[in-house]
Amino acid sequence: MELLKYNTVARILKIRLTGSTASSRLSPEFWSLGRGETVGWVRAVVAAGLVVVAAGCSGLEKQADKDPNAVLLERAQSRWDAMIRGDFKSAYEFLSPGSRQVHSYESFVGRLNPGFWKEAKVKRAECSQPDVCEVVEDVTYVFQGSRITTPLREIWTRSDGQWWYVLK
Repeated sequence: MELLKYNTVARILKIRLTGSTASSRLSPEFWSLGRGETVGWVRAVVAAGLVVVAAGCSGLEKQADKDPNAVLLERAQSRWDAMIRGDFKSAYEFLSPGSRQVHSYESFVGRLNPGFWKEAKVKRAECSQPDVCEVVEDVTYVFQGSRITTPLREIWTRSDGQWWYVLK
């Protein structure tokens, strides 16, 4: 216990590094055992740094744990969810930068039939290259009063770490 009383490193190691660590969790002894202003200032900086690092690391773990293929499938499903809701502005944001240069929002919306799609389920991605994948979905729509489900294939590309839908 004596080591803990005078050794900042020992006290710092006692702190749990979790995403919810806050400066209020530091013991009162941590803040009051300073030997001069410099030590107290260093403690405050170290404590603030630990809080920032712990909060940042909790977000990084979530991203690092995600399979790049899973991120692509999530984005493809989110795009289809927006299309089914009729939220074409959100759906347009999934278009690759090159697709957006060629197709204005107005021309994109002009190609669509609101209310046509009823359901979409993203199945898998088949990647021919690390940054180019074909996403396979089952899309359900109503045609002449009948509900029809058909497979659909879309091209997605990764640019600057983000997946984008390529509109033909």
